[in-house]
Amino acid sequence: VDVVFALNTNAIIEALLHGVPVVFVDGLDRAGYDVHGFVATGIVLPFDTLVSFPFDINEFYRSDDFHARWGFGEFQTDGNAEVQAIHRLLRL
Repeated sequence: VDVVFALNTNAIIEALLHGVPVVFVDGLDRAGYDVHGFVATGIVLPFDTLVSFPFDINEFYRSDDFHARWGFGEFQTDGNAEVQAIHRLLRL
């Protein structure tokens, strides 16, 4: 998965922990805007700010501001490590 477009869900954190960028899309559910505060805290990019796809997403998740707010040491948009791990598991 290169990017996830998500509604209000804690699965956003799971995606981020696995290095998958997330774009929050309002109106996909009946809950209010940004119920969990992921957009408000600056760890998720809101859909309505996208001008250039995928440039804006890559820039957001590579920025020093995101890394400072995210607070976890590892976040990469490169999923090669996960792909290699899956290949190793399939060989067992």
